[in-house]
Amino acid sequence: MNDPLPSLRREYCVKLAASFLAEMDVTSFPLRPADLIRAKGWALKTYDWLAGLRGVRDPFAVMDMRKEVFLSEDAMVARQGGRYLIVYDERARPHGRVNFSLMHEVGHVALGHLDSLPGGALRHSGLPEAEMRTLDREADCFASNTLAPAILAARFHARLSPAECARLFRVSMRAWETRLAFLAWDCACMADDDKEAQKSRFMGFILRVEREREACLPPG
Repeated sequence: MNDPLPSLRREYCVKLAASFLAEMDVTSFPLRPADLIRAKGWALKTYDWLAGLRGVRDPFAVMDMRKEVFLSEDAMVARQGGRYLIVYDERARPHGRVNFSLMHEVGHVALGHLDSLPGGALRHSGLPEAEMRTLDREADCFASNTLAPAILAARFHARLSPAECARLFRVSMRAWETRLAFLAWDCACMADDDKEAQKSRFMGFILRVEREREACLPPG
């Protein structure tokens, strides 16, 4: 499989994800995206809340709005001045899907995707479809590398089952499969010093998980 992102754009996304985790002082997992969004001072609302503002009460009409008005079933982000609003589907299951959707939208903000759009929202920006796909792939890369950083994904992929890894990082199985699909490219984007810095930052988490893993193993 070929990398769908140009190497320089992937490298930028991976580095920005690492910078975001450092900025937010993240040392353990799973992430709590809602807490991070609120810590940034951004508004976080649900689709039902937004539908209520529009006077929509029928739950089936709310579902239609996700596709026709929001153009996304899972989440969206909008900007007005220096303020950001992330709206998401709180009913999405599994819950790990919600986490990925929220960090995807955080990625759009962190990567500056909304900065030059006159309407302040990607979904109604008029961008060519090919460019929208690239921006979404960049946001996916950011989400993967914040929810399950490459050095941790590589370490625990070798020690835990896919289902255990998905539970550990609180992502869906589909998101974990995506994480693994691009893991080698993401690792290749990181300089050795950056890998060591992240390993040091997450060492307490690594040791805790590995101690818990050893405690569950039968005597040898």
